Amino acid sequence: MRVVAAGLLVLLFAWIQGSPLNDLIVWQFDLLLVLVVSWAVGAGPRGGLAIGFAAGAVQDVLIGGGITYAVLKAVIGLAAGGLRPFLHDRQGLVVVPLVVVFSLFQDGVVAILLGLQGFGMTWGQQMAIALPVAAGSALLGWPLSLGIRWLIHCTRNPWALRESQQ
Repeated sequence: MRVVAAGLLVLLFAWIQGSPLNDLIVWQFDLLLVLVVSWAVGAGPRGGLAIGFAAGAVQDVLIGGGITYAVLKAVIGLAAGGLRPFLHDRQGLVVVPLVVVFSLFQDGVVAILLGLQGFGMTWGQQMAIALPVAAGSALLGWPLSLGIRWLIHCTRNPWALRESQQ
């Protein structure tokens, strides 16, 4: 059930992110990154890696980026899930700084890869694009993380702990 919910969320968020609605708003946002970080904080590193790769693969298919975003979002999901033991994951606001940091990390890696291909930008131009996206994603991060946490809780297997103890 959790895999179906994750797949539907990836497709829904990719559709919203790729729709003209994202171009009409003053601040851009990366809903797939918010999904990856929120899911990873709620489900752990394995769940973060899986949903990160799936979300990145969908984004790569939509924009034609090879496997750049699939690998990037998988690494981000693994890292955010790895931070889970150090975070108070029941608090929704813990996702906000993680979304900002990972958004800037993602945009920085993409800028470096574009620079290696000859499509480089100055640092100021890159930050003029990356900072509003990070801020917009962080703004949506808190309410979306609460909904994603509720979905993870609703789709958990109540017998998993009991089966593993026997």
